[in-house]
Amino acid sequence: MHRIISLFLLLPLFHNISAQNTLGSLTVEKIMRDPIWMGTSPSQLQWNRTSDTLYFLWNPEKKPADSLYYITLKNQNPQKATVVQRQLLTSPGSYVYNYGRDQYVFEKNGDIFLQI
Repeated sequence: MHRIISLFLLLPLFHNISAQNTLGSLTVEKIMRDPIWMGTSPSQLQWNRTSDTLYFLWNPEKKPADSLYYITLKNQNPQKATVVQRQLLTSPGSYVYNYGRDQYVFEKNGDIFLQI
């Protein structure tokens, strides 16, 4: 009688072991197949001209598209950029300074500007 009771108590254990074997081994593809749990990382980081504000694309609300955010040296809490800030932002790496670093040229929307 004790053997039958022991067998019934151990039966779920054998069932779990066999179920784990049918799932196969854990792979990166299996782990990464649902990216919702991973969160989002900022992308396309870009400093402004004076290097006191860092702009980046980010999607913390998991909306269909990323939005432009920024942090400053004084305030490291990410804030959503305004339309004006987005329009004033130039392409990354587009500033070319002179040797004295007191003048620069940059490209925006196909036009070249000289800042004196």
